[in-house]
Amino acid sequence: MNTLSTALTAVPGQDQPIQDDIATFANEIRTTIGTLKPIFAQNLLAKFLEFIPRFVYHSTGLEKIPNDVNIADFIKDPDKTSKGMANLCRAAGLSVPSIAELANTTDTNRRHVSEDQYTKNISGGINEYWTQEKYIVEFQCERDKLTVAIRDETYTWRIAPLERSDGFQWYLSFYSAVLSTVSGPKPTVLLLDNPGLELHADGQRDIKNFLEVKLPWNTQIIYVTHSPAMIDAYQLEQVREVELLGKEQGTKVRKLRIKSGSESDLLEPVRSAIGASLVTSLMFNEFNILVEGAADKPILEGAFAATQKEAAKRIVVNGSIAESKEWLPLIYERAKLPYVIYLDADNSGRNLAKLLADAGVPKENIILLNEVIQHDGDFELEDIFSDNFYHQAVSETYPEQQISQPPAGAGKRTKRYESLFEEQLGFDFTKRRVAVTIKKLLVENKGDEESTKAVTELTEKLLKALRGQVTTTSPAVNA
Repeated sequence: MNTLSTALTAVPGQDQPIQDDIATFANEIRTTIGTLKPIFAQNLLAKFLEFIPRFVYHSTGLEKIPNDVNIADFIKDPDKTSKGMANLCRAAGLSVPSIAELANTTDTNRRHVSEDQYTKNISGGINEYWTQEKYIVEFQCERDKLTVAIRDETYTWRIAPLERSDGFQWYLSFYSAVLSTVSGPKPTVLLLDNPGLELHADGQRDIKNFLEVKLPWNTQIIYVTHSPAMIDAYQLEQVREVELLGKEQGTKVRKLRIKSGSESDLLEPVRSAIGASLVTSLMFNEFNILVEGAADKPILEGAFAATQKEAAKRIVVNGSIAESKEWLPLIYERAKLPYVIYLDADNSGRNLAKLLADAGVPKENIILLNEVIQHDGDFELEDIFSDNFYHQAVSETYPEQQISQPPAGAGKRTKRYESLFEEQLGFDFTKRRVAVTIKKLLVENKGDEESTKAVTELTEKLLKALRGQVTTTSPAVNA
């Protein structure tokens, strides 16, 4: 900088204004250099790492949970002794100092009370999203060993983890690893390779539900799968095609494309996932509601559970029409199944209604929201709830990222929340996650009067349209 300044001032024929400009310019550069020096003096790698997400990869082989560990070795270095056991203890809230204290105490009753508390912590979380069986994971701290064993509803005696099925071993390892590593304010990218491969379809669906609902909002989940149960037929926009290119060109990730011929193999899990969502309807001739978007499914399921309890047992909500367009409704039409299509009262809903009618879907099978509920302007399913009830659902969905309830105004409510989340919190608002919470609140009969009245009107309209298509008596018709 000094060399540049000297060279500029040495240029002949300068008048005073030019000299003043050169001096001002040189001072500005010196000031900027002064602000940059402390930054370059810092650990730049550490500074860079602050701004990128943390990557977590779960490996069953490295993180398998053993039957027991030596307490002295485990206290010295938990992760080196057993990464799996370390994850399990962290997920249960069992710290290394607590293990050392419990192992050395002579108060047997106190040790058992503490062990029961940690058992309750981990068992409650494991069973929250695992619908196959109720498990009790028990800790036992002796002087030299930390032992784990599992009981269930079928076998009352304690069974060591490594004597359990491969599927349960994977689930326990997976649950412990995810809960102990994917937390806190730092964004995380969770990488999974064929998750739940050892589990049957229902178990894999439990895993997918856990990934969608339990993990923090700032977690990006990426997994490779060949299983239809790990593909959400209602959210095919989540699916990506990964292709390894030849001649060292690297890997190409793109949105799912429909292929034919020898390249259609990759679509088989997707086709199976879509087919599985139709099997119940085709086999049992239940009432079917096809919805426009993925967020509509849980809301309508909760609405029927809250207002049409008997009929809800016979109703399957499927979709999404926004992605499948006319081909999914035409399957139901050609199979002569009782079905109705729910669409929002906006441009997207109206355009879909026209497309479906042009494709041969009977107009009486298509129900736009404004045909049931009066509302100013365009609106969607989320707008039929009261402001207070919807905000309650948002608050329960994002308990650690609270915002004030937005004022009532024109336009869709979800758009107002999207703007607020972006402005105040700096991340995306996901209405599908809120929709799952709405379903939970409705099932628990926690809807307020305004919201309950609105969903009752909607479910009665949908049910009336379904009953009108059935000519024989069935439990669903008379419910």
